[in-house]
Amino acid sequence: MILLGVHTADNLQWSERKEIWDHVAFYNYFQSFVGDTPRVPPTAQQWREAEGPFRTVLDELKPKVVLVLSRRVGYHLVQTEPVLADLEVCLARHPSGRGWSSIAKREIIRDFQDAVRKAGCH
Repeated sequence: MILLGVHTADNLQWSERKEIWDHVAFYNYFQSFVGDTPRVPPTAQQWREAEGPFRTVLDELKPKVVLVLSRRVGYHLVQTEPVLADLEVCLARHPSGRGWSSIAKREIIRDFQDAVRKAGCH
């Protein structure tokens, strides 16, 4: 709910929550653990193995907006996935990464809400 600028789901009616979650999907780009410690970069093989499943998910769900909570993954996707050129893509730091703060969170909320508006979503 944070991406809507709502700090708690208590502010939303059940029907509003259902409407939101009926239009949201969560996806982990990498299909295997990248590392045992933070900030371990994915291997070339992990990047290759992630591409096909991601394209399948995009083809199936046909999103209008993609929020990527990893700048590393986001920059890679923008460069390698032509289908994203037709979508609103919002890149943000991962919440567990360096630089995550209340200011960063507000920027993500603002950027995501802008992307949703641009895509013509509710």
